[in-house]
Amino acid sequence: MKLFGRGALLSSVRTPLQLAAMTYVGAAGLGGLAVVTGIMLSPARDAVQEVIQPARDLVERIVVPVVVLPQASATVSAVAPRSAPTARPVVVPVVIERAATTEVAKVEPTPTAKP
Repeated sequence: MKLFGRGALLSSVRTPLQLAAMTYVGAAGLGGLAVVTGIMLSPARDAVQEVIQPARDLVERIVVPVVVLPQASATVSAVAPRSAPTARPVVVPVVIERAATTEVAKVEPTPTAKP
């Protein structure tokens, strides 16, 4: 009798393997970021920009250019940014009318049964 089949074995190791893979991919991404940042901060920055210029040109050809009309650009630059309208509290006065009475309610003691 088999206690663990192939499916049970694969499903039991799936989550730890996914966690390990995501960890290594994240570490590789951080390492790549460190390398790129180090190169761009070094004196070799100009040489790197010359080397990646063909790739930059290719990306610029692939990406659809955005056409900005001259009159639209003038109006866009002249418009000041607006803030979103905010809600204002509404104050509603509450008036409670009370009838003016001069009578005082008289309370008479009620007899209670003595135990």
